[in-house]
Amino acid sequence: MAIYSFAAVNGAALPGIEQYKILSLDGIGGTGSFGQGKPWFYGTRSLVPEDTYAGVAEYLTTSYPDVKKVASVLTDYGPEVVDGQVGAMEDALSDAGIEVISRDIAPAGTTDFSAIISKINASDADAVITVQFGADPGAFYKQYRDSGADELVIGSDINSDMIANAGAALEGWEFASEYFDPSVARNPLGEYFVESYEDAYPDAGPPDSYAAGAYEDVLVFWLLVQRVIAAGGDPSDSQQLLDALEADPVFPTVYGNGETGTFSINLDTHTVDSRFLGLYSYDGSKVVPIASYNIGGRDFTLQ
Repeated sequence: MAIYSFAAVNGAALPGIEQYKILSLDGIGGTGSFGQGKPWFYGTRSLVPEDTYAGVAEYLTTSYPDVKKVASVLTDYGPEVVDGQVGAMEDALSDAGIEVISRDIAPAGTTDFSAIISKINASDADAVITVQFGADPGAFYKQYRDSGADELVIGSDINSDMIANAGAALEGWEFASEYFDPSVARNPLGEYFVESYEDAYPDAGPPDSYAAGAYEDVLVFWLLVQRVIAAGGDPSDSQQLLDALEADPVFPTVYGNGETGTFSINLDTHTVDSRFLGLYSYDGSKVVPIASYNIGGRDFTLQ
């Protein structure tokens, strides 16, 4: 068994996973649009950003009804990844009567977004949706606001690198994601996770979404081992672990409020078909929830 991040290292690990029949989970990057249905590989995180867009469409319709045209800015992870991200964006927004009017792609690690920002400012976009991770979205957002633009921007992440990059300029940043924060998503398992994490890493601060996803993957493997042993099997046999997953692909989650909930893995796509998603804003010191929903925009609720 193995735990991966960044969608099996942007797909690079998928051939080896299949060749050696290693049951592999990715709760940090999910399957990505390119890793769905691949043998032995399962994403236990939602597709970010793809799975978030139905909720974004509902949010724009509800809270920003004048937004009809959106510019998109994406990190260049290759045409297959970018096409999947933009396609999901276009599908969800078009259902709400919103058009994606541009697609600008920047290499990972870009620090100067001036050309892209000039193009957006010269367009008639009512809002910007950006798909960037790491420090990049902080640099983009700061430069976009420094240009004098005040249109709504919705991203896909928040992290310490982008906060350090943008500083006070990040105030007002909004993002849609499978986001874990101790003050936002609390249930008994989540509380136990937070307490255990802070005991183990007292100088690290509260756990983030990536820590939460990896923690859940360990729990999944632990439960699969228990199931195989209970059936009198051999937990060192990856086929038996896979059989146990396929027999019941529902597992507990640290996300959500109230009682401990579950997430489920679709056995055809190998990605999740239920997850606690949300829209959030950053007020300069903390993340504040705007709305919560499930994949497909189900159960959309403004906070």
